[in-house]
Amino acid sequence: MTRTRRMLTAAAGGAAALLTCLPGSAVAASGEFSYVYDDAGHRTSLVDPPSGTCIMLPGTGQDWFDKLPMIAPHNGTDQRVYVYQSKDCTGERYGIDPMSGTEESLPRVTMRSVRFD
Repeated sequence: MTRTRRMLTAAAGGAAALLTCLPGSAVAASGEFSYVYDDAGHRTSLVDPPSGTCIMLPGTGQDWFDKLPMIAPHNGTDQRVYVYQSKDCTGERYGIDPMSGTEESLPRVTMRSVRFD
């Protein structure tokens, strides 16, 4: 009985370790990613965003020409973020390290989608 219990415990621990290492596992960046979303300079943010998933920024809309891109990113999360000028994480991209990027240092970076890695 003790041997069986040890084997089950080891198997469960190994399975848990494997799941956290697999790509696409449900992992989130901890912290807040903020950006300016209009000409008036209003800021909004994504809190604890998912990792490894392309995120269309709220407010950018589906039609490229109808909506302004977001600007002035600040990465207050614990993961590197890539911001993309186009929707669906396509087009020119910029990488922003964890806990960096401010309105002053990246005012002209425009984005419509992001991905945390």
